[in-house]
Amino acid sequence: MNANDAILTALTTAQTGSMVADTAPNAPADPGFDLVLHAAAGSALGSCGARYTLTISVIDLTAVTQPWPAQALQQAFDTASGWALSGPGPDYQCHQTFPVTVPGGPLAGHTLQCVVSLVGQKPRSPRSSTAPPSCASKPLARPRRTPAKGLIHDAR
Repeated sequence: MNANDAILTALTTAQTGSMVADTAPNAPADPGFDLVLHAAAGSALGSCGARYTLTISVIDLTAVTQPWPAQALQQAFDTASGWALSGPGPDYQCHQTFPVTVPGGPLAGHTLQCVVSLVGQKPRSPRSSTAPPSCASKPLARPRRTPAKGLIHDAR
């Protein structure tokens, strides 16, 4: 990985408190679920303290609405935001879990889409990449703007 790059590498959902991926995390009647994010950063960027915005959006594709307001979290490439050396280094990794509460309770039969983007203070390029439904994102050269998305379906 380039020393100055950062990418979102995985976005999965899990039942609240679990680290096991689950495509129907709020079934049978759980009022929420966890969104689990994995990211990687190069050796120069991973601990430099540069600020970025992590934006999380959840969209109800069945009702074609966004019942949750997007969360815009101000973070930095530092240990306080969860960045640590990936094994022996030199690159860095970050694993974060975000609780998502379903407004109004469980949404039986609805498909939700979760979208996350990491945008640096001064992106070098307006390019972006979206992840396929498998939740893996593609690395971009230097822009520090990489959305990832995943699908959740409550098949009750």
